[in-house]
Amino acid sequence: MNKMLRLCFVVFTIIATSGLLSCRRERATSQDCDEMLERIVQLELEERGFHDPALIDRKRREMRNLLASELKECQGKRLKAGGLVCVRAARNTERISHECLR
Repeated sequence: MNKMLRLCFVVFTIIATSGLLSCRRERATSQDCDEMLERIVQLELEERGFHDPALIDRKRREMRNLLASELKECQGKRLKAGGLVCVRAARNTERISHECLR
């Protein structure tokens, strides 16, 4: 598994299997989980210098397939206060994993 896939897997494993999203009263919807995954993939591809829309679309589909079970586990988890806002504003995947989801 390449570095990008490992990083996304680690981040989504954190989301899906821990209580890191437990400070907010609302629970993650499938749209919230999709948005977090899309942002992680987008940032990772940008960090690696990918700009080809066809390649980006293919990588997104690959990640969605790889992390399908984690996406399902993410749904219903409690969201950290400001977590989605942080994910949306993050400029790199490290910030998402170290600040937004902790």
